This record gives sequence, C-alpha cells and structure tokens, in this order.
Amino acid sequence: MDAATAAPLWLLVAAPVDAPGVADCLKEAEREARVGTRVHVLWTEDGLGGLASPWPSRLFDAGAATSVCARSARARRVDAATVDRTVRWSSLVSFLTALPAGARLWTLFP
Repeated sequence: MDAATAAPLWLLVAAPVDAPGVADCLKEAEREARVGTRVHVLWTEDGLGGLASPWPSRLFDAGAATSVCARSARARRVDAATVDRTVRWSSLVSFLTALPAGARLWTLFP
C-alpha cells in the first residue's frame, strides 16, 4: 500500500517497548511514516518507559508525530527534561479527538 492510499495510522503505546509485539508495531509505524503515511504515536501508562528508548527520535525522523500523555507522565513522575524534544505533551482525549475519519487505531496494552 502506498502513502496515497494508506489510511492514517494512530498508535497508542501503553505497553513496554520490550513487551511481545510492541517493537514490531513500532517498526511498522516507522516504515509507514517513511513512505509518507500520516502516523501519530502517543506514549502513555506502561509505555512511558519507551520515551527513554531510541523510538521517539526514530519515529520523528521517519516523519511520525509523537506525543506523551501528560496526565500519565505526571502520575508516573516522568521528568520532562528527559523527554525527547520532538515529543509533544498532550492527552489521550486530544489524541483520540484528532483521529481522522477512516484512520487505523492500533492499541498496545500489556
């Protein structure tokens, strides 16, 4: 599927990056962003550990939008200074409200 026909991909990462299947989904999101598909990734809950991995910058470099759920980050005491500058602070509500019609929504939970 090429970028012109691919539905946008919204990826909610609420599982650790080393959980089964998470890295595969992140690789697919990265691949799709590289070919021009609109991709947005939100890090939240158990997925917040992924903020310290290479994934946020890899996804950004590929052309994906990346954000972190501010409520989850505050609750889990994520130090804002450690979050990659390419990651926007947002919310689950904002993430889901921006979901385009016809988009694919992938959710990764532990």
